[in-house]
Amino acid sequence: MAGLVLLNVMVVLALPACTSPSSPAELTPTLSFKSIAGSRIAMQDGIPVPTFSYQPRRRLDLTGKWRVEVMAMDDDLSLTPRSSALKQIVADAAGRQQSVYDDTHWPASDVPGSFNPPPSPTGNGAWYRKDFDVPVEWQNQTVTLKFGAANYIADVWLNGHYLGYHEGGSTPFAFDASDAVIAGDVNTVAIRIDNPPWGTRQDIVPWGLTDWWNYGGLTQPVWLEASASIYAARADIGACELRAGKRGPLVAGVTGPLRPAGAGLLGGASSRPAL
Repeated sequence: MAGLVLLNVMVVLALPACTSPSSPAELTPTLSFKSIAGSRIAMQDGIPVPTFSYQPRRRLDLTGKWRVEVMAMDDDLSLTPRSSALKQIVADAAGRQQSVYDDTHWPASDVPGSFNPPPSPTGNGAWYRKDFDVPVEWQNQTVTLKFGAANYIADVWLNGHYLGYHEGGSTPFAFDASDAVIAGDVNTVAIRIDNPPWGTRQDIVPWGLTDWWNYGGLTQPVWLEASASIYAARADIGACELRAGKRGPLVAGVTGPLRPAGAGLLGGASSRPAL
């Protein structure tokens, strides 16, 4: 009877050495939690984290062709708190964030997409710009600008108004655009995206080597939503105890923030019998 031979095989992979990661710059997270009417509400850039599934609301799809300029970005500046970095970011933009800027020589690229598809090594960042019409019916509406994802750090302007930033290439995010949008006119959105190379610093995710390409840019859809001036910004569902064999009315309670356009949050609650 043949014997059983066990072999231990060691595989050594030759990988390029990573640059020594720099110390974190501590870019302030945009996600937080706030207690409203006894509930903990997830907040992002000052508004409740909305749903990113399609809603039966007025909607403008911004996917399609955008003007894109690939360029080198200052990673240290991009990961510095905006309280001290925004002034320099605007200076470096040289007008790219404004509504009036000559981007006609920029190539047109698809969104969703990437400014550095493989095997392109070009640049670690890009500016994105797009002009679009907003219906006059959107006047006095709450307007939210939503992103499926942008890799890796995105700073967003609408009609020259700075809306905010987001860090993280795989998570959706949104901004309140109510005060920046111009109903019944042409609007311009400008986005600065920095995608730091992996292995160069410890304050990005992922920071080391991976088995997929580091796609940079607007990698998921972008769209605008319009809602009434006061609307249900978020609904949180809690658990309740149900016992089998019992008959009678079930009271369902709804607690959540009501958000007037351009204002703060109002805690609200209601309950009604449920069948």
